[in-house]
This record gives sequence, structure tokens and C-alpha cells, in this order.
Amino acid sequence: MACANQPEVFAAGVRTLTIGMGLANTVALLTGSYCAVRAVTAIKAGATAACGRWLLAGAGTGAAYVVIKMTEYVHLFMAGYTLRSSTFYFFYFFMTFFHLMHVVLGMIVLIVVASRCRRGHYLGDTARGVGAVESGASYWYMMKPPLRIRQLGQAAVLRRALLEQAVQLFAFDGFLLQKQISRHPQPLPMLLH
Repeated sequence: MACANQPEVFAAGVRTLTIGMGLANTVALLTGSYCAVRAVTAIKAGATAACGRWLLAGAGTGAAYVVIKMTEYVHLFMAGYTLRSSTFYFFYFFMTFFHLMHVVLGMIVLIVVASRCRRGHYLGDTARGVGAVESGASYWYMMKPPLRIRQLGQAAVLRRALLEQAVQLFAFDGFLLQKQISRHPQPLPMLLH
């Protein structure tokens, strides 16, 4: 609604964002979702060590997201943009910071579950281990109930998880990316700075 009421304010705000950082964050989170799905596959196969490694890799992609997002915030703050700069920046900082906190909590969940895997709390393909890893992975890529993982084949789980994550990420970031690309007729590599 705010965007519809103030299109020029939002258009100006979008032009200040860096496509390269948004793209890198999207790739990082999609890769993290892939790692979470691989962790579920590993625990179901009884490979707790591999499961732990995949979960830590997923948390690592979250750390990459945090570093990139904080770098973006620093650049914007140094350029003089704050929550009070405009309606666009209020929504942008509020929504992306809320998402950042979700990612940080997801990293904590993945690290805790990975740690428990490595310490032997989840042995092989037991229901307790599978349930814990599925729950952590579900939080990471926001699949609704963990039961859905058991109902789908492993390849379908991966495709669905990546698709759902992409839809969530592009719901806001993709809107901004599309707006910025439509205002810059040059090829995409020229926009990545």
C-alpha cells in the first residue's frame, strides 16, 4: 500500500540498493536450504556425521548472508539513509532486519542440531534424530510441518524447498531487483558493483 501511495519515493529508494548484494544474499540462502535438505537426507540414511556437516554448512551460508546484509546496512547508513529517511527506508530496514533476525535464529537452530548430531544424541535414522533435523531444516527453509518431508520423495523435497525459499526471498528482494533492472537498460553484469 505504501509503495502504491508513494511510487516515486520507493523508486528512488530502490535505485540506491546494490543488486550484487541482493543476488549474493539470495544465492547464500538458497544454498543454505540445499544444505538443510541434504542434512535431512543424511540423517535418514543414518549418516549423522554427514548430517552435522551439512547443517554447519547451512549455518555457514547464513553467516555469509549476515555479513553481506551488515555490509549493505553500513553502506546505506554511511550514505545517510536511516529508518527516518523515507517510507521506503523505514520498510526496507524494518523488513530486512526482521528477516536478518530470522536467519540468525535459524543459524542457531542449525548449529544446535548439528552439535547434538556430533555428540551422538541422534543415532542414525531414529525417529528422534530425523524429527529433530527435519524440524531444524523446516525452520530454515520455512516448509510448514516437518511431516511433509516424509510424504515427499527426496528429490521432490529438494525441489520444493528451493522453490519455496526462492519465492520467499524474491517476494521482497525480487520486487526491488525487478524495479532496479527495469530502470537500467544495460546488461546485468554492469549492474553488479
